[in-house]
Amino acid sequence: MDEWIQSGYPKAAEVASVVDEIVRLLRPDRVYLYNQKFSVTGDTTSFKVCVIADLADKDAAEREIYLGIDSDVPFDVILYTPKEWSQLCRNPDSFARKIYLTGTVVHG
Repeated sequence: MDEWIQSGYPKAAEVASVVDEIVRLLRPDRVYLYNQKFSVTGDTTSFKVCVIADLADKDAAEREIYLGIDSDVPFDVILYTPKEWSQLCRNPDSFARKIYLTGTVVHG
């Protein structure tokens, strides 16, 4: 994660702590940042991440993320299993494919 912050990605520290907590909780294969909103002063106002992880219960994992991670900046998470991710990334019209092509890998 440090190299990501050092590369100058805008306001990375505000996203990095959430991503680090997701990595600690779920041990994902990969995490993408695919949306980040800024105020007129340049502060991050919200962000979205996509998590690819081998999960037995995605609903439980999502609850664990939202209930277990405290962030001053609102965030959204979308979860895919590796099998779902692989299948959906082959579909040129899927949202997963869009994330794959335009998102920034922040873990994995």
